[in-house]
Amino acid sequence: MNIIDFTNCIQLPCNYGGSEKKKKILYDGEEYLLKFPDPAREKKTYII
Repeated sequence: MNIIDFTNCIQLPCNYGGSEKKKKILYDGEEYLLKFPDPAREKKTYII
């Protein structure tokens, strides 16, 4: 598995909705959507 550094990619306008943060980028001539977890949303856990 390789880790890709998106730091120097060109960021494109992103008009996707939803609660998660998203970035649309241009990487190696292709458009990609980067999706980040929503820090306000917590996993529901139940203690039995």
